[in-house]
Amino acid sequence: MEYISDSSQSAANLLDGMTDMMQFGNEEKLDLGATGLHLLIEEAMVLNEKRAAEKGVHLQFEGQLDSQQPWVRVDAKWMVRALDNLISNALKFSQKGGYIKISYQQDGDEVVLRIADNGIGIPDDTLLKLFTKDAAPSRTGTAGEQGTGLGLSIVKQIIEMQAGEIGVTSTEGLGSIIEIRLPMANL
Repeated sequence: MEYISDSSQSAANLLDGMTDMMQFGNEEKLDLGATGLHLLIEEAMVLNEKRAAEKGVHLQFEGQLDSQQPWVRVDAKWMVRALDNLISNALKFSQKGGYIKISYQQDGDEVVLRIADNGIGIPDDTLLKLFTKDAAPSRTGTAGEQGTGLGLSIVKQIIEMQAGEIGVTSTEGLGSIIEIRLPMANL
C-alpha cells in the first residue's frame, strides 16, 4: 500500500510539474504586486511544518514576523509555490536533528533571500545541472523520499519571470544554501 501511495504521489507530482512547464512555456501572465516578504515565508513554512516535525528537522525563520518587513514585487501564489518547493527539497535531504534556516537581507533595491540547511549537500556534477530541465532524475531523500527532478527548473522559471535570480552553493556532507534575489516593491 505504501509503495502504491508513493508511486501515485510521484506520478501526480510529475504531472503537476509538466502542467506548470506547459503553462510557463505559454507565458502565463503573473499577477505581480507588492507583497510582504514575511507573509510569503510564513505561508511556505506552514506548508512544511508537519513534515519537518515528522522528520525531526528544525525549521526556522531568522527574523521577526512583524510589520517592518521588506515588500517585494512578485506573484504571491507562485512565489509561495517556489518557496514551498525549495523548503521541501531542503527537508528531503536533511537528516533527523538537522536544520533549515530562512533569512534575508536588503541589498540596494533588492532583497536577498536565503534558505540554508545542514543536509547531505549536492554532488558537484548534479550542482552544474540543478536548475535545468535536463537535470538527472531526482535523488532519493534521506528518508527514501522520491521526486521527479522537474521542481527546481520550474522554480527557476518562476523566479526569473518575476525579475529575480536564483543560485545555489553546496558542499557534499555539509549542506546547501539557496539564494534568491528579488526586486523590492516601490510603495
